[in-house]
Amino acid sequence: MRTLLIILGLLWPVCCSAAEMVIVPRVVNAGEVAWVRWNGPKLSAAALRFEETVVPLQERNGRWEALFGVDVDTEPGTYPLYAFASTPDGHSYNLRIDLTVRGVKRPTEHLNLPPAMVSPQDPEILKRIGDENLLLKNLWKSWSGPLRAELFERPVPHTVSSVFGKRRVLNGIPKSPHSGTDFRSPAGTLVVSPARGKVVLATDLYYTGQTVIVDHGGGLYSLMAHLNEALVKVGDEVDRGSPLGRVGSTGRSTGPHLHWTVKLHGVRVDPMAVIKAFAVEPS
Repeated sequence: MRTLLIILGLLWPVCCSAAEMVIVPRVVNAGEVAWVRWNGPKLSAAALRFEETVVPLQERNGRWEALFGVDVDTEPGTYPLYAFASTPDGHSYNLRIDLTVRGVKRPTEHLNLPPAMVSPQDPEILKRIGDENLLLKNLWKSWSGPLRAELFERPVPHTVSSVFGKRRVLNGIPKSPHSGTDFRSPAGTLVVSPARGKVVLATDLYYTGQTVIVDHGGGLYSLMAHLNEALVKVGDEVDRGSPLGRVGSTGRSTGPHLHWTVKLHGVRVDPMAVIKAFAVEPS
């Protein structure tokens, strides 16, 4: 990523008006995603910078594009996006696009749980949580290569029981917004991969229990939590619809369900918005 930033810096002074970057949609809800698409001559490299996140574009289906996310806690307003591109014959482009972020009113849920589940005090548990948080933080920010997913689908067929971004108050203490989507799935239900990718984690974590993470490329990751069992191992290649595990209630859970988190370049985004983004052809 440092190399990419250096490239962006070299491209910054050069500008040309014969090309443009298009964002679809131009108005994005906090916690959702958008496509950025290049309209111009053939490229050799391109990237987009949104706040502190740098997103490389890739050639897909005959056009250069990338999927980027707006974090759930982003304040409403207008934000500049900076696009940088270069062509095989040595031309460079520096473009700015304004993105409008719209706030979303989300529900609040009050839950009473055993105190140890909400605020662990045991030093060994706290160390474990810290180590696991660091592991996940580094994983979310890693780049394995271009986006491999062509379509996204639900990992289970059941109804949503808890929406993404819901504000949770546990034992009277406000917590971070709900980082994923919960499905009301019976124990033992088969959980499938929402898209093509590679398994990069299959282990037990304190909060999410038996957990499987799939890297879909392009900085896009799926995390399946609270599984009863994993049916894959690290390094396995999976297709859309491939079995990943079975629904359970492991980790910090009050009953059988599937929790599905999606991260895009380290940003918390709504899994259902990602499904919609892949279902609608950007224009």
